[in-house]
This record gives sequence, structure tokens and C-alpha cells, in this order.
Amino acid sequence: MVRITTILSRVPVIKFRKGGGGSHAPPAAATAAPAAAAPQASPQAQPSAAMSTASISDIDLPARYRRLPLSQEEIDHINGGGVV
Repeated sequence: MVRITTILSRVPVIKFRKGGGGSHAPPAAATAAPAAAAPQASPQAQPSAAMSTASISDIDLPARYRRLPLSQEEIDHINGGGVV
């Protein structure tokens, strides 16, 4: 059984910034009116070259980001089936 004093004395750990939205969703009438009043063509978002999602091959990475070569002991451990 949870004591009421324990619940009342709880202090949240997360601190939110001041000025954040008080409500999670804006009223439907406020969002629908401007959209219906001004039907303008919105510019289409084009993917930029800087935001590429393709992965980089290990060979193309700079030396400081490459994986360290495996030692012979690590190779034997892997070939032996892992945990012995």
C-alpha cells in the first residue's frame, strides 16, 4: 500500500523550459481557419545532399574512426564459439 505522504512529497526530476506550450494540441478552429482562408502553394521540401542517409563503408572511414584490428587471441576466441 502506498502512503499518501510519499506521493505528495514527490518532486519531479525533469525541469521544463518556461514558455513551452500549455496545451498539447492547438484548437481545431484556430488551425483550420488560416488554412482555408489562404490556400497558397507551399514550397516542396527537397532532400539536401548534406542529409544523406546512406551508410559509409568501413574502408571509407578516417583512421581514427576505424575498428581496431583483431588480435590472434580474439580471433581464436571467436572461432572457438565465443564464451568457453
